[in-house]
Amino acid sequence: MLRLPRFYGSLTAVLFIALTLPPVQAAGFEVDLGVRQEDLVIVPAPSQLVAGQTARVYATVHNFGNRDAKAQVAFFQGPYLLGETQPVSVRARGFADEVFMDFIVPSGSFNILAKLKEVTLSAQSNGAALAEDSNSMNDEAVTPLITPQPDRDGDGVADGADNCPGVLNADQRDTDGDQEGNACDLDDDNDGLADLDEASRGTNPTNPDTDGDGIGDAYDARPLLPDVSPLASSGTIKKEELSPAKPEALAPPADAHQEETDTQAPPGSALDAPSKESGDSAPADDAADTAAAVSEIKPKIPPGALSKLWLAAGFSALFAGAFSFLALRIKTPRE
Repeated sequence: MLRLPRFYGSLTAVLFIALTLPPVQAAGFEVDLGVRQEDLVIVPAPSQLVAGQTARVYATVHNFGNRDAKAQVAFFQGPYLLGETQPVSVRARGFADEVFMDFIVPSGSFNILAKLKEVTLSAQSNGAALAEDSNSMNDEAVTPLITPQPDRDGDGVADGADNCPGVLNADQRDTDGDQEGNACDLDDDNDGLADLDEASRGTNPTNPDTDGDGIGDAYDARPLLPDVSPLASSGTIKKEELSPAKPEALAPPADAHQEETDTQAPPGSALDAPSKESGDSAPADDAADTAAAVSEIKPKIPPGALSKLWLAAGFSALFAGAFSFLALRIKTPRE
């Protein structure tokens, strides 16, 4: 026969007794509602609380007794009662009920106390009966000390994350993205013009280019009127219109130039007067176009022509000097 060690035999006996005995109540209290520190929860988390904001505290009430019971739960912030007491109805033997209360987070350190009051038995066939809580050791619970984040302007945003910690701006709007909110930024669109100056000019303090013409308000002579480019208003410009004219097309024919020279009349003559058919006033645009075209005409000089001209001029001067010398020698009588 297999023999077990003495230790295992004792353990088997303990397990047998535990399984055969009826369940033992926690403390055998008839009425025992209780709340513990771990049953208190604050939302948002205590590390995220900001002074002045609204928060909520939850309390879970357990029934450790043998009878169903009701109670009133009161929440305190220091000596001050938060709101009204909240009723709970809890089934016996370990069941729980939950209540909550909203409160304003103070500017200094604080904690929340939850306290059970007026514990009664649930309604029986002979009516409800008042009863003292058999265990008063678990009728109160308090949270640890909580220190919220400061909020000087009271806009619900902690000073460490507030882009205007001294000015109320819950929306935290920052148009130009310079980490300074519009509520305290002197130039919301960062265009170089203060918001007060833009208000006097009628421009938009949150738009650096009010008229949308591509010129910033600070440099736009007419910030409320879009400045359209002349090229854009005239439509599409052909490439030929932008290229310079050819000199051959603009140069007058040689014969025509000769005829014009031959027929040119002296000043003051009838031919010198302007023609009636052509009119006294020619269009200014045509004159400007003609002048521009003539100015673009460049004479064609063959390569090396200038050096040849200088050489010819030198020989001519040499021959002229020699000829003058010989003529002077011939005319001078000899003694």
